[in-house]
Amino acid sequence: MTTSRGNLPIRAKSLRFVEIDGRTFIEIVLEDERRHQVPLDFYPTLVSATPQQRGNWERIGRGFGVSWPDVDVDLSVEGMVAGLREYTRAATTKAK
Repeated sequence: MTTSRGNLPIRAKSLRFVEIDGRTFIEIVLEDERRHQVPLDFYPTLVSATPQQRGNWERIGRGFGVSWPDVDVDLSVEGMVAGLREYTRAATTKAK
């Protein structure tokens, strides 16, 4: 069976926070070694977290998600790569 690269699951291998032009990004390294960067400000709970809390993350679901247990945030890797933002009640209230 032949599988195209586009059909491979998007799973995180590792994650780190990087500074680029004065902004903080989450850099996700995928299992196939591709790297994807998403602005930290997409995730208000992580922005408010201490560096120690942000540093305490773990892969969940065999790498399909990432969890920050200290601040109770779970994000899907596919959603992060797609640029989906954290849902917060404050964000939806401001949009109205």
